[in-house]
Amino acid sequence: MNLKIYEKTNYPGIYRNKKNKNYIVDISAGNKEFDVGRNRTTISTLNGKKGGPKILKISEALNIQRNPEFLDMVKFSSNHNTLTKDVINEYLDWCLYNDKQDYSTVKKKKSKFKVWVTPYIGNKKIKDISEKDIISIHKILENSSLSNESKRNIHKDMAALFNWCVNEKIIRISPIKKVKNFPKEKTEMSYWTPDEFKKFRDYLDTQETYWAKLIHLITTIGISLGDRIGETRVLRFSSIKGNQIEIAHSINYDTRSKDKDGSTKNFQSQRLVDISESIINEINDFKKIIELNFPVEVKNNDYIFMNPVTKEPYSDSILRKHFYKYCDLANVKRIRLYDLRHTSVALLMELGWELYHISERLGHKNYSTTVEKYGHLSNEIKQKIANSIDKFL
Repeated sequence: MNLKIYEKTNYPGIYRNKKNKNYIVDISAGNKEFDVGRNRTTISTLNGKKGGPKILKISEALNIQRNPEFLDMVKFSSNHNTLTKDVINEYLDWCLYNDKQDYSTVKKKKSKFKVWVTPYIGNKKIKDISEKDIISIHKILENSSLSNESKRNIHKDMAALFNWCVNEKIIRISPIKKVKNFPKEKTEMSYWTPDEFKKFRDYLDTQETYWAKLIHLITTIGISLGDRIGETRVLRFSSIKGNQIEIAHSINYDTRSKDKDGSTKNFQSQRLVDISESIINEINDFKKIIELNFPVEVKNNDYIFMNPVTKEPYSDSILRKHFYKYCDLANVKRIRLYDLRHTSVALLMELGWELYHISERLGHKNYSTTVEKYGHLSNEIKQKIANSIDKFL
């Protein structure tokens, strides 16, 4: 503050012009974290706009300073020169360390931002990003060879970034707010019908090999819990808590880390899921099967689906190889191990359960996520039930 022109008053952050006697309010005052090398932001008019009515009374200056938006303005003033690429890095750190998002989820976001966002707006100040910038990125995506779903996901990631910026008071309004996402295309969801699931399980019941028992159990858990395959892979025998199973981790896809326990997709995915006594018995019996087939002592804290030699979780490729093998032998269509989650939802709805009953079991962050993902499936099954009633009419 140029004290040759302005003089201090009895109120911190409020100065008076020595010549004109009108007041100005320094909205970056009184905040130590902004003291070094900060860009001062001042208000000299009643409406905050250039050429507006001057602040002629100390009471008017105090009203501006005590405005509920005062602290917001302080923070906004400190961030107005931040480059978008730096904000993106800060946001990704927040996703990983504060929001506890799964490493692979954050890694995918980082990759998308690196290719589709940073090259176009990374060197612009975050406050200067406009709706036009978002539309420009949309046009680039439209002309790319990406699938429609990939384009939609990039839009969602950008929206999450700018919403976070608003919540953190880095910007006031999200520039993507009024830009519509790419239209959603109807995609075929892969899952087993009740008959296909029964056929698969009936075949496995006739097999006595170690891998048949493992695939039987991993299928049982996937169908019963409706959990993600990454969550299943790091379940331990100690995950059983009474008549519940604790889902606290997902497989860690960070190859730099020796720890196989990673974060779940989001905080809400950490959950306790009720399980039946028969599933608990099958898990305990599988512990004995491991010890019968391998010269190891299975401890309570060991992974259920571990390589008995290394005691680390089996790789996704090994599990997939044996799962597909038994799909072929049972003469049922191949689905992904992840599709056991979809099958779980389909079977529960076939039994009459509504999506709002299923959402918490799946560990979805919001019920709306469940509806968006499985709403069409719900309609198909309801119509199927309605048609089946015709048999009795």
